[in-house]
Amino acid sequence: MKNQEEDLEEFRGAQIPKTEATALKEIEQKLETAGNGRFSMVNLDFCMDDWYDYTPFFKVKNNRVVAIAIGDIHYCKDCRINIDCEDCGLRHLPDSIGNLTYLKGLYIRGNRSNGLEILPDSITNFKSLEELVIMDTEMKELPETLKNFQSLRLIHLISNKVTNIPDFICHMKDLQILMIRNSFITKLPESIDELSSLKELYLQNNYLEFLPESFGNLSSLEKLNLRGNKLRVLPNSIGKLKNLKVLEANLNQLETLPNSIGDLSSLEYLSLYNNQLQFLPEQLTKLRSLKKLHLTSNKIERLPDSIGNLISLEELILTYNNLSSLPKSISKLPNLRYLRK
Repeated sequence: MKNQEEDLEEFRGAQIPKTEATALKEIEQKLETAGNGRFSMVNLDFCMDDWYDYTPFFKVKNNRVVAIAIGDIHYCKDCRINIDCEDCGLRHLPDSIGNLTYLKGLYIRGNRSNGLEILPDSITNFKSLEELVIMDTEMKELPETLKNFQSLRLIHLISNKVTNIPDFICHMKDLQILMIRNSFITKLPESIDELSSLKELYLQNNYLEFLPESFGNLSSLEKLNLRGNKLRVLPNSIGKLKNLKVLEANLNQLETLPNSIGDLSSLEYLSLYNNQLQFLPEQLTKLRSLKKLHLTSNKIERLPDSIGNLISLEELILTYNNLSSLPKSISKLPNLRYLRK
């Protein structure tokens, strides 16, 4: 047990014992400047004892490191660790990462050019993991071991090669934020509606062509981003998302909108630029909470005469469409501050 009176020093935003901070800074500096491959293995051996809430951010970028080993840091309660492997030769994470028994958050930035592909089975030792971020890896699927992490509240998978969302993700009752961006997702599981606590869903830049009808049962959803997919339609059930405040479906192939979109009573921001829309359903003008409507680069020829019913609308962007005129009711929008046509 370390003496609690030992001098502390800041390392990556955390106050830790000075001796440990000095060692970590020294290793990090050497790794960042090394280009001759002298460092092929890095050992992280922390014994935090009474220094809880520690968030180590360890970089092994811009060098030839090919492996790391994590020592005895199982006393580090409620900590989060960020492993940045950008532009290095790291090919795998060690089994010893399982020593992080009390880990709350794991953030991994890989190196797509050199093939970090899988997580070790030892991650099942994480009993309290709440946040998982994995980006820039060659990972094609999520390991089955993740199904044991029922306490996960946030999952970010960015710029990986993941092709599907496994059903076990949909059984995570505490999951509030799910982001799978810049990947290869082609469809969502029907069981996605079991994510009863999900508030934010980000699926930008994938290959989705449709959403399941069960999608409308995500009753807690507040933010939805579908930018950069291949969607031609939105499901009728989308109107059941009564708590949805933000909907972005830019850069898709939407040709029509379902009439049920008018049932999104909490919607404040709707962005649909770069689609194939030719008209807007009359029901859209029922969105009394809508503040921003972005419709740039579609094929819209006319707007509903009842658009003046959007009493909360502050911003309306209509550039690059086929509009020859605007309805007179636009002049009745009491809060409209910004109009581009």
